[in-house]
Amino acid sequence: MNDNERLRKIWQESHKYSQREFGEKFGIGTGAAVSNYLLGRIPLNLNVVIKFAKGLGCKIEDISPSMALLVQSAEKLTTRVERTESSQSRIPILSDDYLLAHATIPKYQRSDSNSIISSLTLSDDQFAWIVSDQSMTPDFFPGDLLLFISGSSANPGSFVLSKVDGGIVFRKYTEQSVENKLIVNLKPLNPDYPTISNRSKEIEILGVLKELRRNFTIRKTHRGGVFDN
Repeated sequence: MNDNERLRKIWQESHKYSQREFGEKFGIGTGAAVSNYLLGRIPLNLNVVIKFAKGLGCKIEDISPSMALLVQSAEKLTTRVERTESSQSRIPILSDDYLLAHATIPKYQRSDSNSIISSLTLSDDQFAWIVSDQSMTPDFFPGDLLLFISGSSANPGSFVLSKVDGGIVFRKYTEQSVENKLIVNLKPLNPDYPTISNRSKEIEILGVLKELRRNFTIRKTHRGGVFDN
C-alpha cells in the first residue's frame, strides 16, 4: 500500500467534512485538490501530509512512514545542532598590551567583534591571541589565531605564550635539569630568532596552546588583538 492509498483509507474511515470544506479548513486548497491527493493524481509532500494528518486526527506515519522518518531525522539533527551551540564557548581575543597590563582574562562583554566561538571543553581561563611575527614559521604565521588555556602546566614540546622582559613571545617549551636546577628554554622554530632561557631572563608562562585557526578574514580583521587596554 502506497502513501496515497493509506491516505484514502484513513479518509474513508475518519473524515468529517466534505472535500471542499476540508481543503479550505486545513489549507490544502480546493475540493478538487483534496480529491487529486486522495486518488493519487498528485504526489503527496510532507507539508500536505502534515495538514491531512491534522485534519483527520492521525499521525504522519499512519499516512506516510517514510515522511515520518524524515521528520524524526530532522528533529534529531536540530537537537544535535542546539546541543552543539549550547556547548560552545566564547573566547576573548587578547592583544600583547592587554596581556602585559592585566593579570586576569575578561569574562564579560564578549561579542562577535572581540571574541571567537570554540567547542573545545576548556576552563574559563581560555583566551585567543594572534601571531604577529615570523619567529615560529614555518608552522605558525603572522595572522594565525591561536587558542590558549592559562593555568595549565607546560610540558616539553608544547607551544606556550609567555611574558618575557616586558614583551609577549610565542615559543616551543623545552626543559632540562642542570645541577639539580630546572632550566626552561623557549625555542623558536625560525632559526633567525633567539632561544630564550630562564638562566638569564624571567619567564612567565601565560598559556599553553590548544588550537590553531588559520583564516584570512581573521588575519585581516583582528590583527593586534581586540582587548588592548
